[in-house]
Amino acid sequence: MKRMNLLAICGAISVVLLAGCAVSSPVKKISESESAFSDDPASRIKPQKGSPDIYRIYDRAATGFVSIGAVREGLEERARKFCDDKAKTLHELESEQSDPPYILGNFPRMELIFTCDTKAQPKAAGAPPDKYGELEKLKRLLDTGALTEAEFDSEKRKVLGVP
Repeated sequence: MKRMNLLAICGAISVVLLAGCAVSSPVKKISESESAFSDDPASRIKPQKGSPDIYRIYDRAATGFVSIGAVREGLEERARKFCDDKAKTLHELESEQSDPPYILGNFPRMELIFTCDTKAQPKAAGAPPDKYGELEKLKRLLDTGALTEAEFDSEKRKVLGVP
């Protein structure tokens, strides 16, 4: 009986240590919100003056088993929807993310600073693709761990038209 209680207590402690609560902030103007990375003021994203249309959004995974790339994708999707609702396009300004290892409560977390810009006019038919923009997106996905080096190289060759 004592052994069963001890196992139950050990199990409960491990759940508390390994599990957490996911945290997602609403989209807020940067002037009306604070960085979630305030534990290190030197690396904190600072509000930019002069524009009331700069927004901040934050997300933290509930466990260390979620990739930082998945956290980024979720943030970008929420920010994109926010801008789409205003009939505008997402323009990322800055981002801050937690550093691994993602264990014992240091779960993947990220903050995104962005604006919603006026939607660009559609490109004319036959207009050349924006290779540099595509390469920037691929590099960002590689840096966040969403793509492996091999996947990045393969996609880069496709964008550049190299077999």
